[in-house]
Amino acid sequence: LPSGNAVLANLHLARAVSRRCERRLATLRDEDCHDSVRNTSLMYLNRLSDWLFVLCRVISSRLGEDEELWVPLGKRNP
Repeated sequence: LPSGNAVLANLHLARAVSRRCERRLATLRDEDCHDSVRNTSLMYLNRLSDWLFVLCRVISSRLGEDEELWVPLGKRNP
C-alpha cells in the first residue's frame, strides 16, 4: 500500500474492503446459503476491486508517485 498520498491510500483501502466483501460473500455461497447469493454479485465485487486497482495505478502515474512492485518470495534478492 502506498504511503504519503491520502487519495491513493483511501482507494487502496476501498479495494481491500471490496475484496473482503467478495471473500465473505463467496464463503456464504459455499456454505449453506448458495441459493441466496448470485454469481453476478461476486462478479461485480471482483470487477470493482480490479477497477479500483487500475484507478490507483493511473492516479499514481499521473501524480508521479513511485510504486513498489510486488515480487514473489522465491524471486526476491536477499
